[in-house]
Amino acid sequence: MRLHSNVIESSDVYKAARAAGNSVHAQIIDHGSRKRSHAFEVTLTGTSNRRPNSGTSAPQSDDHAATWDEWGMFFAALYRLDPEMISGSAYADADTFHYRTGDRFEILTPADQHASHRWQFEGTPREQSCTGCDAVQRW
Repeated sequence: MRLHSNVIESSDVYKAARAAGNSVHAQIIDHGSRKRSHAFEVTLTGTSNRRPNSGTSAPQSDDHAATWDEWGMFFAALYRLDPEMISGSAYADADTFHYRTGDRFEILTPADQHASHRWQFEGTPREQSCTGCDAVQRW
């Protein structure tokens, strides 16, 4: 995920990964940005039962991908530092992030996360909810 910011430094990215859980780790590559003063390409690993998307068909390591909740806690920590950060094409700013995730990550902690969301359409256009918890995703 490419993160564009005027405020966030690489040390903040690593701190945000730790805030998302003890098993969450970030790998970053510095990039230039036309949208903000700089950007980072970030890959998170965590506690999902799935492997990270390496871009190839063969797994590159024994790591597991970060869960949706781990990514959310990671983004929430960074948006507290820079509400204007752009997260790829997914979130234009903190307000967009919190709306699209139903404000779930305002207070979620690693101990309270739901490891495996099962999304279903409940009738609200452009919204899905998890069958096992109160998580919502909107687009």
